[in-house]
Amino acid sequence: MLRYAFDQKLRRLQDKLLVLGSRVEENLTTAIEALREPSNGQSMQVLTDFRLITKDCTLLESDTLAILSTQQPMASDLRLLAAVLEIALELGRICYHSKEIAEINLRLGDNGSPEPYFDLFRMAELSRKMLHQALEAFARRDAILAQTTSGQDKEVDKLFRESYDRLLKTIKTDSGVVSQAIYLSQVAHQLERVADRATNICEWVVFVVTGEMVDTKIARRG
Repeated sequence: MLRYAFDQKLRRLQDKLLVLGSRVEENLTTAIEALREPSNGQSMQVLTDFRLITKDCTLLESDTLAILSTQQPMASDLRLLAAVLEIALELGRICYHSKEIAEINLRLGDNGSPEPYFDLFRMAELSRKMLHQALEAFARRDAILAQTTSGQDKEVDKLFRESYDRLLKTIKTDSGVVSQAIYLSQVAHQLERVADRATNICEWVVFVVTGEMVDTKIARRG
């Protein structure tokens, strides 16, 4: 009976994490959409949701710590609780990156991304996809999906370098778009960090499934 009650607590905790993850993904999507089609309303919504989501991240972390301190979890339970705690932290950080993108959107105003910078949106979509797949891998306890997803970080890094180089060339050749190019390079940096956070989530999924904490980037190189 005690085990059943504990399992119910764990299940509720996981459900809360997945709901939180869905909200973070939606927040990121809204920030990207506001960049693609400048919208102060959408950007302001991202900022509002950021405050609500970060508050819920903190509450989830507190709930997890409460279970750790009041129960006697077994090894597999400890792995899960540690993963929930760390994934909640990563989700909070991703939400912060979305907030930063939204604030940049507001500074850009109507001077959004012209044609040469559309590679930013490929980067944005891949980063968002990585987050979605990382959360799916956690829900399904799918280590293979987690490892496959983390492998996509290499493509995001490549797009980041290409985007940064292109923006740097633009700054050197067209003084009229210097501010815009600098803002967009900052967006690229935030998106690159989102992909890194998604990769971290994938590593925690692998830990839950296998009991091993693997740096997936090193594993892929090996």
